[in-house]
Amino acid sequence: GQSLTGTVGSARIASAYSLNNARALDVSSLQGQWTRASNSTLTVSFDGVVSGVQTSGVLGQCDISGRIQSVTVGSLKNLFRIDLTYSRQSVPSGQLSCTYPGTFSLLGSVLRVAKSDTDPVLVDSLHIQGWSPSATYATSYNRR
Repeated sequence: GQSLTGTVGSARIASAYSLNNARALDVSSLQGQWTRASNSTLTVSFDGVVSGVQTSGVLGQCDISGRIQSVTVGSLKNLFRIDLTYSRQSVPSGQLSCTYPGTFSLLGSVLRVAKSDTDPVLVDSLHIQGWSPSATYATSYNRR
């Protein structure tokens, strides 16, 4: 459907398509590289195949693979289902391997945001969110 609902602890969380973020986008609009700070990169192909790497002192080093698809097939609604798998990779001695391997089903949309607090240039930012009964997942990747 066009929404995602769940609970974390006793809190109920919901996410859904909103006209407030209406932009005509399809999966091919997401093609390219997306980065989060200096520790995570996603590459999206024209047909929604995702690959990437995350490196973090707390979460370790993870290979990322998955797929992005329109929540409403054939539409240009700015709401995407994102299935990402985080897996362990061999890591150099002294570095942490991926501490949360698994597959996550998430929702995402593309927003126009300021590049930084000090740089008002607008960039595309892919906002991703989801949750399990024990944790939430929310992050943003800026188009490179």
